[in-house]
Amino acid sequence: MPERKAIINNKTITYEGLVSMQGIYRALRDLLLDHDYNMYEADHKEQVFSDGKEIVIKMKGDTKISDYAKIVWEIDFQFTKVQEMMVEKEGQKVRMHQCKFFMNTQVWLETHYDNSIEQKAFIFFVRTLIDKFVIKNYLNRAEKRATKEYALFEQTAKSFLNMEKF
Repeated sequence: MPERKAIINNKTITYEGLVSMQGIYRALRDLLLDHDYNMYEADHKEQVFSDGKEIVIKMKGDTKISDYAKIVWEIDFQFTKVQEMMVEKEGQKVRMHQCKFFMNTQVWLETHYDNSIEQKAFIFFVRTLIDKFVIKNYLNRAEKRATKEYALFEQTAKSFLNMEKF
């Protein structure tokens, strides 16, 4: 059974105002794709209400660090009270959306994801010793990498939303 260690647990970003939904989705997805994550859309729901649309998107992805460990991302986008507007930006009309935006992000370090080591008790014991003394430094570097990539992800999201605000 894979072991998961939460690196970033339920970090949220909220925003209310004009936003390009496709723009922020693509910017964040492309950022993670550039860092060699295999991103995919796990769920997409859209509902129409009297005060606007509600769109919920769940994006997941991972990157294998080795045969032993991988970093897993799960991002939930939620757009509520979405109303489409045409805005003039630098002399051109651009389609934007007036909405409330909510994003929740979780990042895990997952080890032993292939379940090949837990076959016998002795091998499980040896794996535990190796984890504690040999691979610990390796996993610490992977955690730092994930934390650094999340900081860049958060900075990109906030700067994108700030650009749309002004």
